[in-house]
Amino acid sequence: MKLEIFNFIDESIKLLKENEEEIKQVAKLLNKFFVDSFAYNDHFSQVVYRIKSPESLKEKILRNNFYVKYQTPKNLFRNLHDLIGLRLECRFTQEEKILYEDILRLFSVEVGDGFFSSPLNPNIEMNLSMPQPQIQQNGFEIYKIDGHYNKNGKRYNFELQMKSMVNVFWSEIEHKILYKNFNYVVTENFFRDMMSSINENLTMIDKQLRLVYKHLRSVESSSVSTTKTQMKSMLSKMIHDMFAFRVHHQTGLMLDFKYASDLLVDYMFFKSIEKKKGLGQEIIFFIDRLNIISKTDLDFTTYIQLPRWSAFENNELEEMAQCIAASVNEDYKWNLFFRILFLLEDEHQEDQFKGLVYFIYQTWIFRVVRGMQGVPLSEKDKRGLLNRFYQVIFAHWSEEGDIDFLNMETMRSIEKKVASFLEIVERPEDIWSLDFEEFYQML
Repeated sequence: MKLEIFNFIDESIKLLKENEEEIKQVAKLLNKFFVDSFAYNDHFSQVVYRIKSPESLKEKILRNNFYVKYQTPKNLFRNLHDLIGLRLECRFTQEEKILYEDILRLFSVEVGDGFFSSPLNPNIEMNLSMPQPQIQQNGFEIYKIDGHYNKNGKRYNFELQMKSMVNVFWSEIEHKILYKNFNYVVTENFFRDMMSSINENLTMIDKQLRLVYKHLRSVESSSVSTTKTQMKSMLSKMIHDMFAFRVHHQTGLMLDFKYASDLLVDYMFFKSIEKKKGLGQEIIFFIDRLNIISKTDLDFTTYIQLPRWSAFENNELEEMAQCIAASVNEDYKWNLFFRILFLLEDEHQEDQFKGLVYFIYQTWIFRVVRGMQGVPLSEKDKRGLLNRFYQVIFAHWSEEGDIDFLNMETMRSIEKKVASFLEIVERPEDIWSLDFEEFYQML
């Protein structure tokens, strides 16, 4: 007759397997959300996720005596904080804190018990009341946050970690040599001293890598533009020249399409990061597509029927989508923009349209957040200001829905105008004297 703990383990693994497909779907949704939210950040590398395996679950139950603590498999799953594990990876250790601060800005809606949700996806809730960074059993610091995803009336727990390259490597070493090794008890102190020494060496490597990176960035910034900027400029000019010539030949219109071409290329590069494609691979793809399009007969005088799109995660995105949709057959630049986008990308048109809306929204948010850096306010006050700035920017832009307003030059100027507008703020009370009508006029 089996011990009850092994029956408990068997039933827990059975429950895990029964819900495996749903858990995988939730993990993919979380992965996409964090990739979409962080892809434009220079300090962000990638998202890695995993689902608790039967072997890992069994080991965790035994190691932590969960049978005694939770009694039933269902209760275990309600309390298993890392059923899904996600890791936001960055380049350097100092950037772990920056990723954490990004999370604080992203999850700004308080839902109770220390949890906050994001306006972009209210199904995701994060426990931001946890002190950060946390101290691990090994004495080292780590940024990790518990969260859960609400789907179809069920709650799926996950743990989100933020780690640099060297800390990812360090955790793999520790997990495989110490955590998984039950045979080192006699020499435990020796092993821990060795691991501590390895960690110190990795910290030194992190500093050296950061110095190399800063040097390379200083070399890059001394040039007129980086390779990436040059490639974007080249692609934008190719798109502009090809379509401006063909539109003029067919309609007689002389069209300045430069800013719209820039937006198109910026969005395509954003998508390439999201898809984890290499820069060279993506450029070759677009040049090949342009070559094919150049040999295709096109009518530049017809209406474009935008796809019906599923609901966005918040009203701001939906309002922006409606504004763009209303302009597509009224503003010829928007009409041409979507004609080119749908030709260049082989993705479903609904995904292309929603992806563009999300990209523009995130760009505005990013620029406003940058403009608020250094202002002596709490994160809560900054979140309130962020929403107010967004409303004013959208109100200004939506009057005409001009595509030229969305170019990077204007976006950078918004960042500077936000910073200039907030110069009078030296303490929290000063935000009450801000006149957002004045900021509207600055735009």
